[in-house]
Amino acid sequence: MQHSKLASNPGPATTLDSDTDLSRREMFAQIKALCKPNNTSIWWVLVGEYALLAVIIMGCTSFYHYSQSQGYSLGWAVAVYAISV
Repeated sequence: MQHSKLASNPGPATTLDSDTDLSRREMFAQIKALCKPNNTSIWWVLVGEYALLAVIIMGCTSFYHYSQSQGYSLGWAVAVYAISV
């Protein structure tokens, strides 16, 4: 019984005026333009990611060599490795 009432009631989506419909079209056109792939800026993101990864790996290996030269146990290195992950 309630479903027939809901189906016969035109919702606000069916009663859009032309201004609202035009602004929705403009909005979707802008979204589509923003979703277009940009192959030049993605390289800077990848460079940043790999630079961060290199810094983390170099820091861990440097700490390992430092801790071994100072005579610390590997337990100290485990804490640094856990933080880096």
